[in-house]
Amino acid sequence: MTVWYAIDTPSSSIAVNLFAGISSLLLLVKEDIFNQKYS
Repeated sequence: MTVWYAIDTPSSSIAVNLFAGISSLLLLVKEDIFNQKYS
């Protein structure tokens, strides 16, 4: 995955930012569910 190319082009940069945001959000949710289940 070429990050620099994504930064050069605005539209794919937005897509990458969106993907990163959703990914981190999903990770947080997964961790939260995991903690609730096994705490």
